[in-house]
Amino acid sequence: MVAKVKAKKKVGRKKSAAKVATSRVEKTVAKTLKNKGISQPVQRAGRTTTSRLSAKNQITIPVEILRKAGFKVGEDFGFSVKANGHISVYKLEPRILRLIGAGDGLYDDFDLEAERAAGWPE
Repeated sequence: MVAKVKAKKKVGRKKSAAKVATSRVEKTVAKTLKNKGISQPVQRAGRTTTSRLSAKNQITIPVEILRKAGFKVGEDFGFSVKANGHISVYKLEPRILRLIGAGDGLYDDFDLEAERAAGWPE
């Protein structure tokens, strides 16, 4: 009896559904604004500085606040609570930037020429 083996197909890394949806929304908004000849998004009517906590403990930040703060889709944020109960929301720097300068001063006393002259032990 001969067993049939199916070859696995290599699949590239797929984008997450959230990222795909976000990029589609951004493209659609940009295209709509371009078609209407608008350079900046229009000011919305309604609640501009208030929001309500949902049953899932979520708060929607009003778009005008997002624009003024310079927040973008996909950024990471941190939160802190002050002694008076005020909550601060701040952008986190990209994780790779946290590594810059981590090894500063590590090789200050290292003599590369002396190391090269010593050679490798055999």
